[in-house]
Amino acid sequence: MLNVSQIARRFGLSRTAILYYESVGLLKPAHRSAAKYRLYGEKEIETLHQICLYRSVGLSVREIHTLLSAPESSTAAVLNRRLTEVEKEIAELRRHQ
Repeated sequence: MLNVSQIARRFGLSRTAILYYESVGLLKPAHRSAAKYRLYGEKEIETLHQICLYRSVGLSVREIHTLLSAPESSTAAVLNRRLTEVEKEIAELRRHQ
């Protein structure tokens, strides 16, 4: 089990980012220690890995929340939509160039 600081360090995030993800419902601690520290297990580490992956491709917190709570079949649709958006952004930037 990892505490907030340990999991943040492992993913290169701030402690505040972890607490934010918890506040918006993306990440929940597996347990609380006797001293009330948040503790994260393997399942939560995998969830945070997914959150970081989705953020890296530009998905919003709302879209990530949808993906984490939806069946895997809808993941492809959301990612394809994001790919289309990125392609449009690239085309627009090329026009500006």
